[in-house]
Amino acid sequence: MVADVFLRAYLASAAKTRRERMERMLLARLRRGILCVETNGLQRFFAPTVWQRLYLLWVFRHFRRLPLGVLSESNRACVERVCNQPAVAGDPDLVMGVVECELTPLKKAPQPAPLFRTQSGGPVGTAAVRRQVVRIPAAPAPAQSPGPDR
Repeated sequence: MVADVFLRAYLASAAKTRRERMERMLLARLRRGILCVETNGLQRFFAPTVWQRLYLLWVFRHFRRLPLGVLSESNRACVERVCNQPAVAGDPDLVMGVVECELTPLKKAPQPAPLFRTQSGGPVGTAAVRRQVVRIPAAPAPAQSPGPDR
C-alpha cells in the first residue's frame, strides 16, 4: 500500500516535471527556434522571424523531420523565405524541425551517335577494332521528280 502511494506520487511528479520541461522547450523554440534544412546530408540552420517560428511550430507539430515534397505550397513558400536569410549556428535543442531537400544530380545530355561503327555494329573503341572500321553511308538523296512535260 505504501509502495503504491509512493509510485503514484513519483509518477505524478515525473509527469509534472516532464510537462514543465516540454513547456520550457516549446517556449524556448518559440523565442529562439531555428529551422534545419538538410540537403544531401549537409545541414544548414536558419533563424526565422517570430511569426515564421510560430507557423513552423505548427507545421512540425507531429513530425520533427519532413521531406520538402510533402509540404504544401504555403509551407514551401515559408521555408524558402526562411532560407533566404543568412545561416546561423545550430543548437540541437532549439531545432523546430528538419526539412529534407534531396537534390538529384543533373542528367547528362545524351551523347550523339558515333559517325563510325565497326562491322560488328559497335562503336569504334580499341586499336584491334579500328582496322575493321566502316563508314556509315549517308542517307540517299531524294530522287528528283521529273518536271512537267512541255
